[in-house]
Amino acid sequence: MIFEYLRAVSKNTLVIMVTHDEEEARKWGDVLLRMKGGELKEERLHPIVDPKPIHTIKSRKRKKRNGIPFQFWLKHAFHLCKEKKRRTFLALSILSFSFASLGTAVYLGEDIGKEIDRSFAALIGSGSIVMNRKGADGNAIGKVVPSPLSSVYTLRNLTTEIADYGVFYPIDYDGFFPDRDSVTVDIGSGKYAIPGLSIRSVNESLWLDDYPDLDCYPSHPPIMEEDQIVLGLPYAAMFQLCFRLHILRDYEHLGDYVAENGLQLVFSVANENWTYDDEQTLSVVAVARSEVSTIYTYEHRLAETVYEEWMRFPAMAEPDGAYPWIMQKLYYVKPKTSGTALMETLRQTKVGERYLLEADSNRYDRSHCSVGKTCGTGRYYVYEAEKSSLSFSDVSAICESYGFPNHLIGSSFTYVSYPSAMMTGFANPFFASPSHEDIEQTIDAVTSLSSGDIHLLTSFPDSVVRGHYTIPYANALTCSNDFGQLIEGRIPRLLTEVVISSFLKKKWNNPKTIFLSGLAETDGISNDYRMAEVSVVGVCDSEQARLYVPSCWPLDFFRDELGASSLLLEPTCAIFEREGNRGEWIRNLSLAYPGYDFADPSSRVSNSTEQVVDYLKTSLSLVSVSCLVLAFLLLSAIILLTVMENRREGFILYNLGFSRTQIAKSLHAIAVILSLPSFFLGGGFVAGLEYILHREIGKNFGTETRFVFSYEPLIVLAITFAIAFSIIAVILDRFVAKRDFAKEK
Repeated sequence: MIFEYLRAVSKNTLVIMVTHDEEEARKWGDVLLRMKGGELKEERLHPIVDPKPIHTIKSRKRKKRNGIPFQFWLKHAFHLCKEKKRRTFLALSILSFSFASLGTAVYLGEDIGKEIDRSFAALIGSGSIVMNRKGADGNAIGKVVPSPLSSVYTLRNLTTEIADYGVFYPIDYDGFFPDRDSVTVDIGSGKYAIPGLSIRSVNESLWLDDYPDLDCYPSHPPIMEEDQIVLGLPYAAMFQLCFRLHILRDYEHLGDYVAENGLQLVFSVANENWTYDDEQTLSVVAVARSEVSTIYTYEHRLAETVYEEWMRFPAMAEPDGAYPWIMQKLYYVKPKTSGTALMETLRQTKVGERYLLEADSNRYDRSHCSVGKTCGTGRYYVYEAEKSSLSFSDVSAICESYGFPNHLIGSSFTYVSYPSAMMTGFANPFFASPSHEDIEQTIDAVTSLSSGDIHLLTSFPDSVVRGHYTIPYANALTCSNDFGQLIEGRIPRLLTEVVISSFLKKKWNNPKTIFLSGLAETDGISNDYRMAEVSVVGVCDSEQARLYVPSCWPLDFFRDELGASSLLLEPTCAIFEREGNRGEWIRNLSLAYPGYDFADPSSRVSNSTEQVVDYLKTSLSLVSVSCLVLAFLLLSAIILLTVMENRREGFILYNLGFSRTQIAKSLHAIAVILSLPSFFLGGGFVAGLEYILHREIGKNFGTETRFVFSYEPLIVLAITFAIAFSIIAVILDRFVAKRDFAKEK
């Protein structure tokens, strides 16, 4: 095939093949040339006729160029400059320094301020206005007292979210009844004490109407008398009671026994110091499964009936030490839907802000609320407090009047911002991960450390992201209420829903649920970190580790999901997220709301940075302009000196027939050789300076920001180079045009 192709090509052009295969050479060739013994012998062969034509590719003819190419003049200029090495080096050095100074001045004036601002933004965040109560010492709550019944009625009039209220007596029952406190049932042969029940159980009774699906035996009673209850028993207590009653050991037979024979709970108490001895009886109409021994009732204020009406104990909001038998009395409310919805409605009124609603916990109900866990009773104890916290109504008015669509409200325990210290983030270490195991491992590690020593723990599981105001903003887990960059999903509707940033989506491989852990309470020695599972309902475009949540999420989540006390959750700061003329907004807000301090955390930095940058910019601009003028004069002088030294060359070129334009090009080449390397050296210096400053600024600020190359200095250098070169080219053109080559020798 190859020989056939070459044979076809030989019709249009000469083909010479060198081969040791004489047989093939004779078969295809027209002429055989043999090299042997230093002699060349020619032998003509019969050509082979190939009827198949072949189309060959003909090379394109080169166009003739007029005059000498500019590349030649560049080489010629290079050799001329090479002959004057010292002078050329001096010119290149001054020109490079001039370009570098100009580029540095432009960079410092236009970009170094932005670089520092970006670093500070990575440290403290940007685009925010922080609102704090003026003169607040960090403690937003003063005196706290239980609310009277009239206040409970006021709350019920303020919102329809309250289903009903109850009464609770937070007293020391062991101190009230040290001599006897038992609950027994009559089993015929004697009395049997029900384990887990005491007079406290009346105080911690649950509302049966909150448990419509509770399995009751023999049946779920639709109504009950004031002294009738459903007795909830764990399996072990039920088994022992059935054993004492001599019936089969299950809830069904115990329920049948109650229906046929009845069952009376006898509460027996005594205090010999007070010469007090009493018994009260409640009738059991059904039994139910429960984790602990529990009294279920339709009477929402059963404790008030038993303690005050039947047992005749006096009660008041604050007990009198002179009369130790006075019971402390506390009211609680239960929301129809959720505590979050109840708080939201109360925040809309000035009156509702003076109340403090404390979620139920083991500090109150020891039977149904476990230590270190959130409680599921849904009760909120009502207090009134002297507050120096932010007003929710003021925050809402600011958002409406000034068009601030996004804001977060935090407390000194949950989410804080300290403008003067340039710190923003979670008040205590906060952790997030899609792995339940990793979060539990982290909680185990930090529980034994105080909040101030958390920084000593540097090793965390890879999936865990942590947040704290001491961590640079760009590297920490933070919160935002700005859903403007939502690219997937929807805005959260529930407290257990969040939107995550695209950074976290990528890091966690698009999780559907994540686990959050925060500090619920601390005694200064050990920390109680708790965990909650939340659903991921959307993604916002952001390169930072960020959770996007409702405005009051830092308060509501810590209270209802982590079980933090409301005493720690009074709002102390509001963070308004808004780009624009923050300085003017701050001035207007300070005049309109004189009781608050408004600050832009980055303003002090920006002002200081701007002053320093302006000083550097002015200084370097003067230096760079002086250097450029000097460099321009030096470049012009060197070029003219080079021209004068090679004056004879122009005369020869002219007499050889070259035009004045070609002669001018030879001089342009000298300018290019001297100025173009200086431009690249100066530009390279500025580019390297940008990277070094970016790295050093990030290292000093302890932040990691993405390097963004700035083209503005290079553009300014390119424009300056083009203008300077054009001016020199015009001067050289005029110089050549005025020469009278005919009179030169």
